[in-house]
Amino acid sequence: QWSLQNVNWYPSLEESATRFQKYYERSGGPTTDGVIAITINPVVDILRAVGPIDMPEYGYTLTAENFQVLIQNDQYQKGAAGDADPKKILRDFAPKLVSKINTATAAQKADVAKILAGAVAHKDVTFFFNNEKAQSLVAGTVASGEYSPGPQTIGVVDTNLGGRKSSRDMVVEANQDLELSGTGKANLTLTVKRYHNGETSADANLNYTRIYLPKGTKVTEMSGFSDYNPVRVYDEDGFTVVGGWTDTKVYETRTIVVKGHLPNRLELGGTNVLTYLSQPGTAVTRTLKITAPDGYTPVVPGATIDGRSATLTDVASSDVKTRVEFRRQ
Repeated sequence: QWSLQNVNWYPSLEESATRFQKYYERSGGPTTDGVIAITINPVVDILRAVGPIDMPEYGYTLTAENFQVLIQNDQYQKGAAGDADPKKILRDFAPKLVSKINTATAAQKADVAKILAGAVAHKDVTFFFNNEKAQSLVAGTVASGEYSPGPQTIGVVDTNLGGRKSSRDMVVEANQDLELSGTGKANLTLTVKRYHNGETSADANLNYTRIYLPKGTKVTEMSGFSDYNPVRVYDEDGFTVVGGWTDTKVYETRTIVVKGHLPNRLELGGTNVLTYLSQPGTAVTRTLKITAPDGYTPVVPGATIDGRSATLTDVASSDVKTRVEFRRQ
């Protein structure tokens, strides 16, 4: 089935938002002026700042510590029972949260403002507006939720399609290994490790992973995907994409490896910018290793240098741009 809750499939907010608006109207909702997408992260942080919210009609109080589990269980139980409106709790909760913020102390309101500013910077709150002038205010920034291609840009997008969500239980690493030839051509080995820690869900994480690579990448090897459905390689929105199922059981690790030849050379005599595009709501531990050709040493701010190799590890909770230069030995 392809329903309203499934339209958040596309990596760029604009594509998902316009489809959401269309589905919403077709299901009887009014015409909308835009879409604000928000992950669970700032909601939890705001609850921690302003305090718990009583939900007597549901028999519990929502706190930063129990918000995800209680909301998730409520929706799952109602969905399993055939309830026609399993997400009513969110509509009941939202105005109470706004009211709690409005009556908060000055210090608490300042904390909420910082949380929201940080959430925008980390793509936990993104915006799409139908009005061109309003959209121009966020276009080209992380606030727009854009997933823009580039000559040295990659990203990993996970889509949990299992109903009972377990995405927050997934600990993800992305190891990007680039080995350069004497002409600056790069061979890529991307290793993605997905570990299910089972903190909030005992169910397997039923997930579809898409790896976005520079358009024209020649993919030579793919391994680690679930074998019940073929892995796809296709071009989309300026990227070459590798997509396949990566279901992961509780306390297990699935390792996906994709190898290929990147289409664009790195400038051995200039400055290169390598971009890792993050997915909203995630914090992927990324390790970038660059091995230069004979006669060169890579120069990467913050990296550990070992002969012709430079290794940098960071946390991609927002888009990460890494400057890379090469020095003759």
